[in-house]
Amino acid sequence: MRYVMTLKNTENEIFNSDSFAHMAFQNDLVGHIILNYESSLLTANRKMFEYFNLPSYDISGFKFGDAFKCINSMNISCGMSDKCSNCQIMKSFLRIQCCEEKSDGLTVDYTCLLNGEPETKWFKLYGNTFYLQEDKYAIITLVDISDEQNRILHIEELLKLDLATGVKNKYSLMDSITEQLAELGQGNHFVIAMIDFDCFKDINDSYGHIMGDKVLIEFSNIILQNISPIDIVGRYGGEEFVILFNNLTLQEAVCVLQKTHMELKCVFKDIIEQAVTFSGGAMLVDDTFVGENKSTDIINKVDKLLYKAKKNGRNRLITTFEEYILN
Repeated sequence: MRYVMTLKNTENEIFNSDSFAHMAFQNDLVGHIILNYESSLLTANRKMFEYFNLPSYDISGFKFGDAFKCINSMNISCGMSDKCSNCQIMKSFLRIQCCEEKSDGLTVDYTCLLNGEPETKWFKLYGNTFYLQEDKYAIITLVDISDEQNRILHIEELLKLDLATGVKNKYSLMDSITEQLAELGQGNHFVIAMIDFDCFKDINDSYGHIMGDKVLIEFSNIILQNISPIDIVGRYGGEEFVILFNNLTLQEAVCVLQKTHMELKCVFKDIIEQAVTFSGGAMLVDDTFVGENKSTDIINKVDKLLYKAKKNGRNRLITTFEEYILN
């Protein structure tokens, strides 16, 4: 709801550097900006410039993204990029200024160029309109919550991980499989592999569970080194792991698993008397799986290949078409 701001001084006196209102505005501990009816900036206080490591300067007439180095406004004016339609800050400005909606602590993210590098900052946004001499303005308050939000995001990421090995946990893994399945149908494909360590109980019984954990951790480290950043590794349970290889052929994925198996054996050959080996199943998931959106269905299919590898003598990898003895 709009309200009328009645002041004895004129519009120019609001920005008079000698006025009490101006000094209070400039020295507040949170950021403030004032917009005109076109959602262009009239002024900003010192804290706003501090948020973005910028010296104070005259930003009158600028759009927010141009003034505060939006990553999408480096080579094009703010509001002209295709990505601008998704800008939470500009959407909020329009709702406040055009629809006269009051914003009371909306959390928004804003990616800018900070010290020459892209960085996402998070703010609580408050705003309302006011009228002065029949002209409409908006005052926006931005409270930087980047540190707090980054801590929350970091904790959320940790909750997706298996704390022992650092790879994805089962729940995050299953979400990833569902996401991969949703992207099929446009030429995308992936290879899914499930591996299980052979006679792992014997390692735990003979060398203790700490040594068993070391085997799992070492495997996780090796496989992460051997895959690309777009591939996914998760601990499905116990000593079972699932790997999603993005845009690799089935043969290429097999080669990665063979290399991982060989490197893992070398690490423990002088530490554990029995050879540290695993068995696995692997299959290609492509356009023929479009419509199968259940991650559990895919897991069941690759688990059957793993079971077959165990049944055929362990220390081997079975795909939909071939069987490979692992060295």
